[in-house]
Amino acid sequence: MRDAGLSPEARAQHIPSLDGLRAVSIALVVVSHVALESLGPRRGHALGALGGLGVRVFFVISGFLITTLLLR
Repeated sequence: MRDAGLSPEARAQHIPSLDGLRAVSIALVVVSHVALESLGPRRGHALGALGGLGVRVFFVISGFLITTLLLR
């Protein structure tokens, strides 16, 4: 469990579902890079476009977390 070393206050503020979203966004970027490398830019374009979505989701999550910390 990742939260084992955290204080009770930090554990109460942790949002586990964001870890899952972050993992999905990273996976989208990895799939995008693999598709573009293995299939080439022509055939891998559809999967390659998922990388941009993954980057956007990651930045939205980061912005949310930073704003939440600043507001607290």
